[in-house]
Amino acid sequence: RDLTKSFGWNADEVFDQHDVSELNSVLLDALKQSIGSESEELLNELYTLLSVDTFTCEECKSSRGNQSTWQGLSLNIIKGKDTSVEESMDKYCELELMNEDNCVYCANCDKKTPTKRGLQLKKLPYILTINLGRFTLDYEKWERVKLNNIVKFSRYFNLDDWFVEELAEKRRNDYKNQKDNEAN
Repeated sequence: RDLTKSFGWNADEVFDQHDVSELNSVLLDALKQSIGSESEELLNELYTLLSVDTFTCEECKSSRGNQSTWQGLSLNIIKGKDTSVEESMDKYCELELMNEDNCVYCANCDKKTPTKRGLQLKKLPYILTINLGRFTLDYEKWERVKLNNIVKFSRYFNLDDWFVEELAEKRRNDYKNQKDNEAN
């Protein structure tokens, strides 16, 4: 009972299946409340990811971005095939062409234009939580279906491919310099 109450759930919600990212969020909020406001900066440093949602006009090539913070990545599993965390990350950050009815207003062109939208990482936390979305909707039956695909992951996960380009280059150089210093 005390555990259920600590999550902010009532007796009716005990048997509901809750999302892992929701649980993670509830736990981090509980940590912030129990430790106090001075811990918020530390917990943000440990668990908060910073990303940039980029929009690039296809006509004038101008680009703009909106920053967002997350307490982890929620990656979807690709239905119908075994996959890897890297493939799911590619899909998560994949560029999407927004055209026709989905055109986006460009201030430079002063009109709605076809626009490429994508997500890039800007800052990683010390502890990165990755949630795998193992459920999808069967549109024929209108039911949730659990995906039982194999998801491979490597022991070392290099996120540079999904970083804002200039930051990825800096990270690669820092890593190379660190390795060079260790060798000397």
